Amino acid sequence: MIMWDYNELAEICKDYNDATLALYKLRASNEEAINEVYKDIKSKLIETKILSPSQICCEISKISFYNNAYFRSYLSLFKKIFEEYHLNQLPGVEGVFAHILNQEYEISLPPSINGHFFYYSDKEYSLKNYLEHPINKAIMNDDVESFISYAGKEKFRIDHSSVGDFYPDSYLDLSWLELCCYHGAGKCFKFLISKFKPEITQKCLSFTFLGGNAEIMNECLKEQDPDEDCMKYAIIAHNIDFITFLAYEYDEVIDPEYCCEEHNIQAFLVYLDISKNINQCLIYSTRFNFPPLCQYLIDHGADINSIDRDGKTALHHAAENSCVEIAKLLISKGIDIKARNHNGKTALHSAANRNNKEILEYLITHGIDINARDNEGKSTLHYATSKSLLSIFEALISHGADINAKDNDGQSVLHDATKSYNTNVIETLVSYGVDMNAKDLHGMTPLLTAAKNNSLDVMKTLIKNGADIHAKNNEGQTALHLVAHNHNFDNIVEFLISNGADINTKNIKGLTPLHYAAEDGDKELVELLLKHGADIHVKDMKNQSILHFAAWNFNTEVAKALISHGADINSKDNDGILPYQIAKELENDEVAKLLSPVGTNFKKKVPRKRCKTSVNDFEDLDNFEMI
Repeated sequence: MIMWDYNELAEICKDYNDATLALYKLRASNEEAINEVYKDIKSKLIETKILSPSQICCEISKISFYNNAYFRSYLSLFKKIFEEYHLNQLPGVEGVFAHILNQEYEISLPPSINGHFFYYSDKEYSLKNYLEHPINKAIMNDDVESFISYAGKEKFRIDHSSVGDFYPDSYLDLSWLELCCYHGAGKCFKFLISKFKPEITQKCLSFTFLGGNAEIMNECLKEQDPDEDCMKYAIIAHNIDFITFLAYEYDEVIDPEYCCEEHNIQAFLVYLDISKNINQCLIYSTRFNFPPLCQYLIDHGADINSIDRDGKTALHHAAENSCVEIAKLLISKGIDIKARNHNGKTALHSAANRNNKEILEYLITHGIDINARDNEGKSTLHYATSKSLLSIFEALISHGADINAKDNDGQSVLHDATKSYNTNVIETLVSYGVDMNAKDLHGMTPLLTAAKNNSLDVMKTLIKNGADIHAKNNEGQTALHLVAHNHNFDNIVEFLISNGADINTKNIKGLTPLHYAAEDGDKELVELLLKHGADIHVKDMKNQSILHFAAWNFNTEVAKALISHGADINSKDNDGILPYQIAKELENDEVAKLLSPVGTNFKKKVPRKRCKTSVNDFEDLDNFEMI
């Protein structure tokens, strides 16, 4: 095995490192300088396909909070990429960033992306107000004279700043001293320490690794010990001196995964140099999407089939992070394409979950098992269906994926399509001959699942394509039972009845949909079912009538409706109990009055541990005697 060389690797990764360094340590404030950074990013990251334009925009939206003195420069850089590459789908963009972007450039992102947009609008967040705030500006520029002038005012509070959401952990109240550490404002820091002697907090120390002022850092280290945030911020800031300082002087661990997340390839190489764990580094190196790095590690003895703590190989990581060229490289080098992680997932599962059709098809054409199931019994097609990833779904089917595959709960792909409310996927499955009435371990068909979820459009699609409207689950419930047990879905009940659903069908306890409606106190549904011919005299396995069930709720209108349609108030169950007795025991006086057989005395006790026949559990009733 040829020993790797740090300097050689650093040279190989130089362009990658230079471009990401310029992005994370942005110091450009004029248009010309910003254009130079943009050209560098474009030529070294975008055109080399290491990062996509949308990925870089999402990174910019996050980085800006760790280097917010250049927030406006980040916005300008974002705008250039956004407009040149005609972007519109940018999941992951921070809410306040999206708000300021709209405020500064009138660039509006979809509501699903900037979910907090209206919150920030209501709060009147303004970049100008933040950047031009006198004390903020003084700290950013380390203008101690202006800072002293402001600090002399009566309203100045040493322990509380007014900075909005422009900082990491913005939900915390940050002190002015902490902001000095964040911005590396050494003069202002010294003034606060000498004048007010404020507490040097853990956050002060952490922020110094963003601010980059070694003198402030040394002062903070006299009061606090480094923690994980210190290394985290040093990695974000791409400050290799601080990273190595923490690693060698304080034994702080460089997290290779975090290096990948923050595109800090230089810190990653330092980790390799310290840990000597070339196998682990190969696994995580895939996430940089930089083939020369992976190639170098393989050539220098890394085990291509090494796994991480979750059982993932380098191929899993490449698929998860949409690194197409890395995946191709690994396969060409002989990686086990069928390897599974500890959850039983193959790289194909990973590619499908990340909606990467190119990697998915490449894996299929190179022999990966298209129907491989994970520990839950789910195939890749299950995941593509449940997430409504139509292009992945169609690619899998075109390559022969089993459309009737079931998971460990017996749920088919069609069940997943039903739960994701995707009628297009359902129609496609139908065209390939999917089993419309497949049952899971609970006897639930896709139609029953749709009924449980009150999904009318899905039910229409299923019934139109041959789903059995009379199918029952293991409890004997039909679609009509399930919909009847929910409130305010009379339109679905009407639809099922109009399509031939048996209105008087019973479950294994002898309950009809009318029992359910009476039990739930749903007068409108009771009237609707009776209008369509529901049997008002039907009884369950305990000989309980519809009125017995009505007695359990406090809805007098339901009881009135049943009585007006001829329900028998004198009907007794197997224990000889009348509906009136149940209502009375529950102190349901209004219903009891309606159900009372005039002139009758009662000595009959309701049996102990008596409960109604229902899909729900109810508390036991104590013995009682009514006269």
